Amino acid sequence: MANEQNLKPRNNAKNLVPNSERTPSELRAITQKGGIASGKARREKRDRQEQVLMILDLAVKNPEIMEKLNKLGVEGGKRTIETAMDVSVINRVLETGDPTAYKAIKEEAYGKVRDKTDGGFNLNLSIDSAHFGGEYVVDSEVSDE
Repeated sequence: MANEQNLKPRNNAKNLVPNSERTPSELRAITQKGGIASGKARREKRDRQEQVLMILDLAVKNPEIMEKLNKLGVEGGKRTIETAMDVSVINRVLETGDPTAYKAIKEEAYGKVRDKTDGGFNLNLSIDSAHFGGEYVVDSEVSDE
């Protein structure tokens, strides 16, 4: 947060050169370094995501968790860590009414539902859990704000 301490000029401020005073080759070198760093960060993020997805797809080995999944009718190939975590979140919603857990499981099932504002009215769209003839029923609620 900005305050007196970090708004004071620093000793190295005189070493900074604005981009308008740099040569085209200097600008090219700086942007190239930024592009390389950006690509590296994207690859690392992709690799982390792939690792997490791989772990979530692993089969459950814990007998207690497997028994709970069996009672719910979850079949063998679907007894993954991800399924067990989803069941855990649903149980939390049912036991405590935790709104954060409810939102997480609803987003998992239906995707993100966004509020759309149109002409001063707040239009909240939500997908009902009922499924009729291949189409989802969409409830909309309009309110003045």
